[in-house]
Amino acid sequence: MDTVQTNKPNAKNQVQAMMASPSTISDEAWFFDTGATHHLSQSVNPLSDVQPYMGNDKVIVGNGKHLRILHTYTTFFPSSSKIFQLRQVLHVPDIATNLISVSQFCADNNTFFEFHPRFFFVKDQVTKKILLQGSLEHGLYRFPARFVPSPTAFVSSSYDRSSNISLTTITTLWHSRLGHPADNILKHILTSCNISHQCHKNNVCCACQFAKSHKLPFNVSVSRASHPFALLHADLWGPTSIPSTTGARYFILFVDDFSHFSWIYPLHSKDQALSVFIKFKSLVENQFNSRIQCLRSDNGGEFKAFSSYLATHGIKSQFSCPYTPEQNGRAERKLRHIIETGLALLATASLPFKFWLYAFHTAIFLINRLPTKSTLDQSSSVVTIPTLALLPFSSPPMSSLPSHTTPSTSSPSLTNMPSSTTSLPDLIQVPFVDISTSKPHPTNQHPMVTRAKNGISKKKVYFSSHISEPTTFTQAVKDSNWVLAMEKEFSALQRNNTWHLVPPPSNANIIGCKWVYKLKYKPDGTVDRYKARLVAQGFTQTLGLNYFETFSPIVKASTIRIIPVVALSFNWSVHQLDVQNAFLHGTLEEHVFMHQPPGFINSQFPSHVCKLNKALYGLKQAPRAWYTKLSTSLLGWGFQASRADSSMFIHHSTHDVLILLIYVDDILVTGSNSAQVSSFITRLNSSFALRDLGYVNYFLGIKVVRSGIMFHLSQHKYTQDLLSRTTMLESKPATTPGLLGQTLSHLNGEPLLDTTLYRSMSTSLDIHGYTGADWASCPDDRRSTDGYGIFLGPNLVSWSSNKQKVVSRSSAESEYRALASATSEIIWIQYVLQELCLSSFSPPLLWCDNKSAAHLAANPVFHARTKHIEMDLHFIRDHVLRKQLVIQYLPSAEQVADIFTKHISSSQFLSFRTKLSVVPSPVSLRGDDRRYLADQQESNCPGSAATNLDQVQQTKVSCNKQKPIKNVSKKEVS
Repeated sequence: MDTVQTNKPNAKNQVQAMMASPSTISDEAWFFDTGATHHLSQSVNPLSDVQPYMGNDKVIVGNGKHLRILHTYTTFFPSSSKIFQLRQVLHVPDIATNLISVSQFCADNNTFFEFHPRFFFVKDQVTKKILLQGSLEHGLYRFPARFVPSPTAFVSSSYDRSSNISLTTITTLWHSRLGHPADNILKHILTSCNISHQCHKNNVCCACQFAKSHKLPFNVSVSRASHPFALLHADLWGPTSIPSTTGARYFILFVDDFSHFSWIYPLHSKDQALSVFIKFKSLVENQFNSRIQCLRSDNGGEFKAFSSYLATHGIKSQFSCPYTPEQNGRAERKLRHIIETGLALLATASLPFKFWLYAFHTAIFLINRLPTKSTLDQSSSVVTIPTLALLPFSSPPMSSLPSHTTPSTSSPSLTNMPSSTTSLPDLIQVPFVDISTSKPHPTNQHPMVTRAKNGISKKKVYFSSHISEPTTFTQAVKDSNWVLAMEKEFSALQRNNTWHLVPPPSNANIIGCKWVYKLKYKPDGTVDRYKARLVAQGFTQTLGLNYFETFSPIVKASTIRIIPVVALSFNWSVHQLDVQNAFLHGTLEEHVFMHQPPGFINSQFPSHVCKLNKALYGLKQAPRAWYTKLSTSLLGWGFQASRADSSMFIHHSTHDVLILLIYVDDILVTGSNSAQVSSFITRLNSSFALRDLGYVNYFLGIKVVRSGIMFHLSQHKYTQDLLSRTTMLESKPATTPGLLGQTLSHLNGEPLLDTTLYRSMSTSLDIHGYTGADWASCPDDRRSTDGYGIFLGPNLVSWSSNKQKVVSRSSAESEYRALASATSEIIWIQYVLQELCLSSFSPPLLWCDNKSAAHLAANPVFHARTKHIEMDLHFIRDHVLRKQLVIQYLPSAEQVADIFTKHISSSQFLSFRTKLSVVPSPVSLRGDDRRYLADQQESNCPGSAATNLDQVQQTKVSCNKQKPIKNVSKKEVS
């Protein structure tokens, strides 16, 4: 370090500056010096982190002397507004007094000084706020506070009592050792123990300030509106897990600040809030001849939509600060009052919670008429109301309540009600039942004995580890992760020349667009990345104007299962690819115009629209344009589109085969030559931006783990999401899907309010079997249920469970129709294998537990019970006669198809489930992954086969003039 220098006054002034007597200047006194380059102290702080000074530099003072430096340390000076820090204080025992370098102090604390003849100020450099004020003492500017030890060294194991430690330091030390008690407690203890101390109100403990700070309570608001509707409070409650009898899950509350009169309106969804407010505004302004001047609410998204409407009608909008419900306390407290009163009414009447809307309506009706603290001296508007006055809360539960007993949404004004009354309003003129003289009616409901409010009270989430997907652009811009995702998507659109800006045509159909946000998850359920996608609002397109044909490249589910089985049997690796912005590669043939995307409107041409050059997500023709672009490239590279599945492409060479499966923008690639697969991925990436995801591990919601010669497929995350959507995470597991002997009918149970969710669950979780039918199983229309399952080797690749379209006259007929469905699927699978130059080792085998159906398929029998069967179903017989299909009988006890067509016992269910290879996931797979990679590296020939299917072998003749894949040894695949 450079030589430390301090500029000092001449010799005659050294009495004040350098040689002040201890009686005049305390050892703890610190003075500001504009000429000092470093802070200098006479002694070290015993509780600071003192470090010995290892250098040879010395301090040069004004008289030319060189003073030695022994230690360095850091200390703090607290004040009422800030804790100031002194870093790298030099311990110089021979210095006359403690000095603070003004330049170093300003740099350490981001401050500046204002020196005046009698005083000085220390101010913040940014806010210019005064942080410290001191005075002139003995011709020097003294720091007005005392030092305290560093917050990292409060407790010292030992210290020398004979050393020069002030009473303030001793008091601070005892304050730290005793656990930072209050000043009065500390003073009492030290006095009782005869310990010298000095407790002063100005003594500030840094640790106490850091650890004991808390949010101060809000002051009680004394402001109040001067007339009705000068200020209106609003808040929304919900959603509740149990909808009301009318289907409502929310209600919105309005409270007049002047009269505290309140209104509630039920809502089915949050987006109804604005329309309800418009009706409410028209009602109150017409009934009370007074206009709403200001609306106060929280920052909920439902109230953000009010802004434009309020501005149009001259209503001032006030929003409370985030996570500060105190600023909207009128509405928050009124919500609690309404909910507590409503729950009490429900509990007293032993009514189920689905009647909450009636209870809350009654509660708000009564609350508006009951006296409050501010109106206790006035006469109440209701004098005589029996306990549980309203009929709904003193009668047995009913499926629906009479309309004349339900309080209306709006109640009469307090200003129009008489000061006293001996009768109730017409609204509740119903017979009363006095519970003091009458026994309560018996009910079939258990009485409410707790006050649990789970799902009732409005939740206030301060911090949450759960990451949600925004539904609007306004929500997304609040999170930097989604902003970056949108910028990335927009940059990709620009690079791809997706559109160019043009003036809006006069007669064109200009479609809109919006941002869609999606979280991409890893197989373990953690977030992988944030994805934002600009989607065109294709629902506004017109057929024949801006689109003509539609098609989506979606590979069949059976194909997705067949190809991995083939790859597994020949020890091929399966790679997964993700095409980035796939739809943007398709070229449009139509003229499509779109509004500029939200958040990225060109400032120079804000009124221009986007003329699309490339396809965009959401356009009806976008999937077809992408498929056309991709298939054209693949066909040009020598691929052939499968005639069995248009989303499967096959490339044959002399000794190798390459297979490609396309599901929109997700691609699976496998082949007999790993080098050829890698070369193809590189070539595809040069034409389309790809994300090479490596070996397949998570495809279409299915987690795929390869363990030796097996693929483990699981849908853990899908199952968790399904249980979460249906609120069944806490449900007790069942051993079977249905109860044995149970028959389901549309006459049983209550109709679903929303059947969409049920259809999405039932169709996405169909289960599979051999081939069988449950004759006349539906009690409503007497139709049968059939099912089948097709195995490729020991692997199940296709299955179905279906309700037949017509009524069967016998069990043989229903089984025969099930055989027809299974035969059709087998023929299609054979066609797929033929395109891969594979064929069945033996004719396909179908197991059936009905001898009559098997006999009907093998013999040309026509009689009264079979002549009505459609002729196209008899193609089964043709395949049996050609020995292209074998149908055999097995006992019903071994019929695996029963797991999908009827309710069975738990023991049968577990047995059949095991036969379908539905097993628990392996506990540890990491070692298996490494073993699989090692096996791949040890292969002498790329893609050389180690195993083969049990029921599939290589064809012995060429397929489409291509040489077949060489024969391999046969080994059973688990």
